[in-house]
Amino acid sequence: MGFWGRSRFETDRKNVLVTGGSQGFGLALAKKFVLRGSHVTIAARTESKLKVAVEELSKLKIHDDQIIQYRSVDLTNYDDVKIMIDQLEPCPDHLAHCAGSSYPGFFVDLHPVVFENQMRQNYLASVYITHALIKRMKDISVPYSRRIMLTSSILSALPLVGYNAYSPTKAAVRALADGLRQECILYGIEVSIFLPATILSPGYEEENRLKPSLVLEMEKSDKAQTCETVAYYCMKGLDNGDFAITNNFVGDIMKNHSRTSSPHDNPILEFLYCMLTLFVWPFVRTQLDQDVYKYALQHRLRTAVPSRSNSFVTILFSCIQFCIFYYLIPPLVANPYGTLLSTLPLWFLLQTIQTYFQRPRGYFTFASIFRSICATSLGSVLIAFILFTFGAPLVNNFQLSFLCAATLSVLIIYPLTFFFQSNYTSWGQFLAFKQYKTLGSLQCRAWGPILGAWAGAIPIPLDWDQPWQAWPITVVVGAFIGHLIATIFGELLQ
Repeated sequence: MGFWGRSRFETDRKNVLVTGGSQGFGLALAKKFVLRGSHVTIAARTESKLKVAVEELSKLKIHDDQIIQYRSVDLTNYDDVKIMIDQLEPCPDHLAHCAGSSYPGFFVDLHPVVFENQMRQNYLASVYITHALIKRMKDISVPYSRRIMLTSSILSALPLVGYNAYSPTKAAVRALADGLRQECILYGIEVSIFLPATILSPGYEEENRLKPSLVLEMEKSDKAQTCETVAYYCMKGLDNGDFAITNNFVGDIMKNHSRTSSPHDNPILEFLYCMLTLFVWPFVRTQLDQDVYKYALQHRLRTAVPSRSNSFVTILFSCIQFCIFYYLIPPLVANPYGTLLSTLPLWFLLQTIQTYFQRPRGYFTFASIFRSICATSLGSVLIAFILFTFGAPLVNNFQLSFLCAATLSVLIIYPLTFFFQSNYTSWGQFLAFKQYKTLGSLQCRAWGPILGAWAGAIPIPLDWDQPWQAWPITVVVGAFIGHLIATIFGELLQ
């Protein structure tokens, strides 16, 4: 982004240096520049690959006088880089620094040499090429905008297990771009940082052979893109004059979630992204942490966390829920159907919050919440069947009976589904009172509404002729009283 706004990114007959341009994303981006009429120099270490790449690029020239050449250089050696930059004629107008590497693996399994190499190949290589180039560019005045683009990674904003040798180096590259962007105002040079997600490249194939199974499992939902697709989004960002360029929606989200002093490319949209991550990221982070925790248990890398209940929060929410219900008893007596129907979402919300703060915590993701809602719906049908078996009105008040069953299912089944999910063995152990040490007071909170509802049904057939004896008012009241008493009793036992 220019000092007074966005500058036009001119490429026709301009001199472009692309590092890492012998293969993968660097080669795909070099092709974009050639097709725009640029004079392109690609730089990498392996000369044989560079020669093949130059031949491929030369076939794409749109001007007969376009210069397509290569330089074999070790980008981790500053002296070699400085010599290459000084010998390039004319001086490059644009730099696309695409070189880099990733060496995944668990932190403790990697040799310290790996961390040193990653820092050289990703961060120091970025420092060397930009230092040598800016040192030369600053003494040259041109009537058009020049651009330096460094390549970081979305993992600089979303560090994941298995990338602790790679992510910090890319975060350093991003910080370097932030600082250079401001300093290069002195020299009339613009700076951008590219934050790509997974790219289908030769390097990616090598990475997959090194990745632990946990990392591969966590990346299943990541939609890798071809080098050509990634190069398209990169060039689009350069054309737009963006500072932080991404190639997918997750990148847009995460670059704003971890925003530094970088300028806003689209203030309104990026503000919305920040607000979205404020609510979504806690669930995503929890899911990622739970994936690692389950992997650790499966591979016996650690023991399970001891069961502990957050007694204060658990009792607090049960009391809040009961106080709200107590306030709703008169409307419940006057209009049982309307009251039960309108309050059902409220009980869902309170049970979700209470179960989230319960220790140990369940698997809280959008998928798990959806599965829990489905299980609660099926539980409503099961409880309704039991109620009908014991004499609940089937014909006259079918809808009212089903709403009663749904309310009981929210209190009983919904919280348990976050822990048991589809594990029928655990459900059986729960029913047999064998899960108490694992779930703590949650088991009492599940049995409390069952016993309370059972006791609440006793006044219904009595000949008292009271409005509150109507079906299923006392059953629901008994369930909520049982839930509160069971919560307090269960926490005292902890």
